[in-house]
Amino acid sequence: MTRSTAACVALAVLTAGTSRAQPLHDATAEEVTEATFRQQVAFWLTDHARRSGTLVCLSVDQSGVPRSVTQEYLQRFREPSVRRGADCENRAGSVVDRATGRPAVMVTVGAISWAAPDEAWVTVRYDRKLSSGSQQYRVVKEQARWICLGPIVKLSPA
Repeated sequence: MTRSTAACVALAVLTAGTSRAQPLHDATAEEVTEATFRQQVAFWLTDHARRSGTLVCLSVDQSGVPRSVTQEYLQRFREPSVRRGADCENRAGSVVDRATGRPAVMVTVGAISWAAPDEAWVTVRYDRKLSSGSQQYRVVKEQARWICLGPIVKLSPA
């Protein structure tokens, strides 16, 4: 084995644990997911959105397939404008509540990558009327709880 090959192998081994994806059934990953949902609910449910009757619908991406959170999971939020992903659908370019037709934002939390033992990067996808997007969010452990600080902004040099 050449010196450069050995160095590449050593680097791969050292960095493998710094950005690994973690299954969502893990207890820590569950806390990170909830912190991310809380940030998204606060972001999307502005005063204007609440006056408009907008809802936020929650799903978790599991192997590329969005799975709705359960009704029991929603109780953590104590927020009447939060729904399960299964309660919403895309109709003619808009996401709406299936039962009422009220406008909604579908939020799907996806892959979690660990930047450090107390820092996760979480992929979030959203769909709403005439727009959709995906972005990574930074979630950190502060004292005894996980908090989503917001989107990770990666700037290119000018």
